Parts: sequence; C-alpha cells; structure tokens
Amino acid sequence: MERHCTRISTRESQVLELLSRGYSDKDIVRVLALSKRTIRTYIERLFEKTGQHSRAGLVAAWLRDMNGQPAGSIPDSPPSPPR
Repeated sequence: MERHCTRISTRESQVLELLSRGYSDKDIVRVLALSKRTIRTYIERLFEKTGQHSRAGLVAAWLRDMNGQPAGSIPDSPPSPPR
C-alpha cells in the first residue's frame, strides 16, 4: 500500500538537515542567512505538516524519509513492520 506524504519546501528540508546535524537556531540563522523568526516559522510549519511535536521527532521522520521516500517529503505515518 502506498503511503501518503506531505510535501515540504526546499528551505524546510534545509532546516531539517541542519537540525539533524545538531545545529542550533542561531547556527541555522547564520548558515541560511535568514532571521531567527523565519527559522522558527519553518520549524512550526514542519510540526504542522508532520504531526511531530519535537525537533527530535522531526529529525527522526526526516531520516526515515531519506531511507526510501521521495526527496522533500515526510511520511504521514511510520512504515509498516516487515513481514
């Protein structure tokens, strides 16, 4: 069965990648040359799109995404266990 995915923007994907590397908001602001409020807005949108409630959850979902899902999307639900 095909899983439904929520599309994320290129910038949201960049923020997730930096979060996965342990970057703080301040570091992300410096790397992407965006305001702290803009970074927080991207993170809030990611929470809404993914249903995650923590940054760790966002990163875990993104890492699952990188293991077989189309680039730029995060699964709405975790994959089914193998049979």
